[in-house]
Amino acid sequence: METDPDEFALLVQAWMDGDLAAIDRLAIAPLKTSAPTLYRRLVVERNARWAATLDGRLKGEGRTVVVVGLGHLVGPEGVPARLRALGYSVKGP
Repeated sequence: METDPDEFALLVQAWMDGDLAAIDRLAIAPLKTSAPTLYRRLVVERNARWAATLDGRLKGEGRTVVVVGLGHLVGPEGVPARLRALGYSVKGP
């Protein structure tokens, strides 16, 4: 996005359209390709920890609100996919 200011608008539009392939292409793949270790630490490992923490909170009482960046919401390693794997019903990507 630093080299192409229009890329942010494309990313927002991809989210609005539910275009997960475009989100992956614009937001996830570049980091995964250019810095796989950083991707693993910032996305994959964090998502795993968050899913475990959320699992505990969701089993309790009350409501839980989660605010994360877009890159944590899509793909098989995303928080929603991890929560689904734990048996939760998740709306969205």
